[in-house]
Amino acid sequence: MMENVAREGDLKTENADRFIPIDPALLEMLAEAMEYDEGEPEDYIFHNEDGMPWSQNTFKRNWLRLMHDAGCTIDKQYTDEQRAKLYRPNDPLNLWEATLTPHYFRHNFVTMLYRAGVDPLKAMKIVGHSDYQTTADIYTHLDQEMLRATADDMADVFKKVTTAARKNQMQRPASRVIRFPKTGS
Repeated sequence: MMENVAREGDLKTENADRFIPIDPALLEMLAEAMEYDEGEPEDYIFHNEDGMPWSQNTFKRNWLRLMHDAGCTIDKQYTDEQRAKLYRPNDPLNLWEATLTPHYFRHNFVTMLYRAGVDPLKAMKIVGHSDYQTTADIYTHLDQEMLRATADDMADVFKKVTTAARKNQMQRPASRVIRFPKTGS
């Protein structure tokens, strides 16, 4: 069972230690978000009163509150018996399930890199994938999505063209029939 504590130490993978380009405006916002204690910046942006990073559950609760306020949660369903057994029935962890997760935004970021034309190898380094194939799989998936979207666009164009052609056909006067004389055989 995983402990619900935040701790410093080794990173999950070697690729987690990386350079991440950050837009200067975002960097400024992050710097402003850091709380100062007696003139010294805190080590973490998201921290408790002691300056230590949030535990996993604290992060999850705050994420759920944020997503709930944004309308991005669904209510968890319980029977009366299950609800009666909940230790903290009004705890966000027991109330809601987020429809958007931090991992969703990570995948969305890779999508944005792809659509911006960023080379997959560079994207791999930015997001910390340990192997190229993971990034390539996401890019390939996006190519398939874009092809499906293109097929849908083409179907829409075809529909518009055929609708216009039918409309034009109805507006044209009836064509005359030209009879050619039969030739002798």
